[in-house]
Amino acid sequence: MKGLLIVVLIVGSYWWFWGRTDSAVSVIEAQLQAVEKREFAAAYNYLATKTKAAMPPEDFQERVEKNAVVMGRAKSQFWSRSIENDVATISGTIESLDTKQTKARYVLIKENDRWVIQSFSFQ
Repeated sequence: MKGLLIVVLIVGSYWWFWGRTDSAVSVIEAQLQAVEKREFAAAYNYLATKTKAAMPPEDFQERVEKNAVVMGRAKSQFWSRSIENDVATISGTIESLDTKQTKARYVLIKENDRWVIQSFSFQ
């Protein structure tokens, strides 16, 4: 019985943490879907206000288009997730239709009670 309780606590903690980061990851996934559809204006709107001020829409589009894996995304997985205060750091991989991969790292912040992308990088 004690072992079952420990398992339930571990699974519950894991579920709570994963669920807590899920809304931030949803923003990343929505931006990547917009990029797939070549809807760069929509993808740009997922950026934080300060990020938009430092990166005009043309620069954003150019930066994203430089990465063929991101442009031809088949799937993405974000296994490294952390939230501290109102800052989420999410890392993982993006895989293209031809199974090439690129590492991705996003930092999101809360802006008007919603997650927005402060920075992103692909390697």
